[in-house]
Amino acid sequence: MLKLKRVELLFPSPLLHFAVPDCEPLNEDLLRLGHRLREHSPGIRRSNRQGWHSGGNLFREASSAVSVLESWIHIALSAAMDKLSARGDGPDPRFHIDGWMNINPLGGFNAPHTHPDCHWSGVYYVRQPRPRSRNAGMIEFIDPRRELNEYKGLRIKVYKGRRALLGQPGELYLFPSYLLHMVYPNDSEEERVSIAFNATLKGTEEDVEIP
Repeated sequence: MLKLKRVELLFPSPLLHFAVPDCEPLNEDLLRLGHRLREHSPGIRRSNRQGWHSGGNLFREASSAVSVLESWIHIALSAAMDKLSARGDGPDPRFHIDGWMNINPLGGFNAPHTHPDCHWSGVYYVRQPRPRSRNAGMIEFIDPRRELNEYKGLRIKVYKGRRALLGQPGELYLFPSYLLHMVYPNDSEEERVSIAFNATLKGTEEDVEIP
């Protein structure tokens, strides 16, 4: 009889889920900050379509809410490195973080994109309207392997190719920056608000500033 010794999943792309505790006051402060920033800036165009993308580096704002969120992001990064056994016996890795706020009104979405020139990327959910239709407001991660379409007929989970999630307020997702992702259009009259960020390991390359 043929004996299966083990199964190895080669070259996985990790997606880590975190929940920020007691997030309601933090989210209210972040919402007020976002509305104030939008009143003074038209925003910039990146992957956003029909939505507002803050300019500059959000984590340079003089805001206690931003400082609190940045602290949670550093904790998440440390936990991720521990969980993936990347730290070893060396010193704690230190990251430089850049971030921006996305406000998607009715019809607003984000086209498929990656975040080059950094190591980790992530998103924190401030407000997520209840969708009226399937996939509305969801973030979707797309497998970067180009030949994957040929494997769909096998119906094996690791070849599925896409993973869509409806992030909830207080949730924080962390993933490698090369992972292709997008956001489906918001179909609610209520705005969808999130904060995206990049983390670059200090000491390995120059810090990259994201406008």
